[in-house]
Amino acid sequence: MHKPIKYAEKVLAGAANAAWAVLQLGYRMKRNPSFIPKWSDQPILKSWEKTKPTLGWPRQTDSLCPVCTRELRQDIVDGKKDV
Repeated sequence: MHKPIKYAEKVLAGAANAAWAVLQLGYRMKRNPSFIPKWSDQPILKSWEKTKPTLGWPRQTDSLCPVCTRELRQDIVDGKKDV
């Protein structure tokens, strides 16, 4: 026969799982409104509303070379290149 503590642990674990399910249901029903920063007219997105960048091949990246960046910005300001 098993020790009584084993049964007590199972009851406690079951109660914790039930409490977790009830709390999660409550969190889904009552959501807080999103925060709106002073510098924006739109609220900050919730984690499930955010999108992730597509990761595929080939990827296109911008140059991080400081000299190239300055030259490109100057060309855009001078009207030699479009944005």
